[in-house]
This record gives sequence, C-alpha cells and structure tokens, in this order.
Amino acid sequence: MVLSAAALLALAGCATQAPRTPAEVQQERAEARADEARDVADTHKAANKEVKEAQNSLRKAEDEAIERDGRAQEGRVEEAEARTRAAAAPGEARQRIRTAEAESQYRLDRQNCEALAEESRGSCMAAAEERLNMR
Repeated sequence: MVLSAAALLALAGCATQAPRTPAEVQQERAEARADEARDVADTHKAANKEVKEAQNSLRKAEDEAIERDGRAQEGRVEEAEARTRAAAAPGEARQRIRTAEAESQYRLDRQNCEALAEESRGSCMAAAEERLNMR
C-alpha cells in the first residue's frame, strides 16, 4: 500500500513535470509514514484479536477440564461407596439370616414351652429368651 501510494505520487510528479517543493516532499513522506503506521496498527489489532480468542478458548478448555475432573471425582467416590456396600453386603446378609434363624428357633422354643406344665413353663421361656439374646 505504501509502495503504491509512493508510485502514484511519483507518476503524478512525472506527468506534471513540475518540480516539487520541500513541503510537498515532506507531505508525501508524512503520508507514506502514516500509511505504514496504519498497516502496523491493523496488524497489531488482528494479532490482539487472535490472542483474545486463544485466551477465551484456553479458559473454556480449562473450565471443561475442571468440570470433567469434578465429575470423575464424584464417580470415584460413588465407586468407593459401592465397593464398601458390596463388601459389607455378605456380612449383613449373614447377620440377617442368623437373626431370622434365631427368631424362628425362639418361636419353636416358645411353642415347646407352652406345651409344658405351668411350673416349668416360666423357666423354659426364660431360657428361650436367653438363647435368642445370645445370638
């Protein structure tokens, strides 16, 4: 752009064949420098826009990475909780089975105690309850 302005001025100067005054030469140089400064400013503006876009892209990628990391952490916590429940499940199941068996045996013992005579029924019931509480 600078070269085209200078070439145009040179052609215009040749066509008129009039000698240029120092002020005209100075004016042409000032215009050429102004054109160069505008070109540089435009380049800087474009570069700054690219930098801002890159920064926004980086910020967005960081935010997404933080979000993914949070979801991954939640997943690890859920997995650990599930493993704990799975590890405890057999023990809890065995305990429920033992409790159910003990309660069933207690009911049988009480039925047997009720078939006894009145004087031995009390001690039989107490023994049945004691066996239930020991399990």
